Amino acid sequence: MKGYLKYSLSIPVFAAVFLLAVTALPAQEQPADAYARTVMVHITSDENHRVLMGVQHAKAMLDSGKNVAVLLDVDGVKAGVNQPDSNLSASNDLLQQFLADGGRVIACQHCVGMAGFSMSDMLPGVEIDSHPNMPKMQRLIDSGAVILDY
Repeated sequence: MKGYLKYSLSIPVFAAVFLLAVTALPAQEQPADAYARTVMVHITSDENHRVLMGVQHAKAMLDSGKNVAVLLDVDGVKAGVNQPDSNLSASNDLLQQFLADGGRVIACQHCVGMAGFSMSDMLPGVEIDSHPNMPKMQRLIDSGAVILDY
């Protein structure tokens, strides 16, 4: 009987030690759900096909409920101006719809200037990100954003 009592007490003691050890370990960070992450569509070109593809994908993802930001960089800033070249008018129209539907558009301040534009030339709602630190872009990347390049 003494052996039975010895083992019957050791099981709860072992369970308590095990639970204490498991709860004392640091929790492992769970990987972000890829379907819940922000998508950043990075557009660097002023080639109509590339810009249009990027903006169409951004709009489609926004329409499906994803959190989407378009980053206009290098020559891509030309798609986000009030008076774009005629070859970018379809992309510009879609970018305006994207903004009206709640999408976020960020333009590189340095690139806007290098393209010969000022901040006032940009579409209403376009956010300007200061170069070279690009804090808005950095926050998106730090949040684990999925990045598509065009």
